[in-house]
Amino acid sequence: MHILGISGSPIKKGKVTLLLNTVLEKARELGSETELVFLADYPVSYCMGCYSKDPMQCSPDVFREMLPELYKKIFKADGIVFGTPVYWFGPSGLMKNFIDLLTAFENIEPLLAGKVVSCVVSGEEDGAASAASSIIIPLNFMGAIIPPYAITYAIGLIEKNLDVYEECERIAKNMVETIKRTKEVEKIFWFRPLKKRNEG
Repeated sequence: MHILGISGSPIKKGKVTLLLNTVLEKARELGSETELVFLADYPVSYCMGCYSKDPMQCSPDVFREMLPELYKKIFKADGIVFGTPVYWFGPSGLMKNFIDLLTAFENIEPLLAGKVVSCVVSGEEDGAASAASSIIIPLNFMGAIIPPYAITYAIGLIEKNLDVYEECERIAKNMVETIKRTKEVEKIFWFRPLKKRNEG
């Protein structure tokens, strides 16, 4: 079992990293291999809208050519926990661009289908809810599985907020348990590619 943490924060020693590390540490205690990556370390570009020109141009090969290391890490992961600060009621621009680029990862072939995903956010409640929705909802449309209690947020001094630590640990537990259960069953209909809406 492998769980990947992806940070969309430009600050590597900030609250987002603390939240992600708390989830990953608990996941390791539960027997998972873990890794944390920072999108700021990679040449994450904005989406060029290739799908609108020709859906076949938006393929996993495009993502692999742009971000080969991240491609391998995402492909390997059974679960992914995304972390972002709140930028104007949404995720960071870096994270938003990355989520857009994941379209290439799932368009031709549903490579994200069946992966278990969660989200941690640094920010106020309303902004955090909006930011998390901007991550979790697209991923669900891409076939990812959202376990119970998959989202948490924090403001202020996280170190003094025990509830946040408990919520991060619960995220890890639910991710690990969900991954175990998905490995026990055959891939069923939601893992299979579906026709795009404009194809009928």
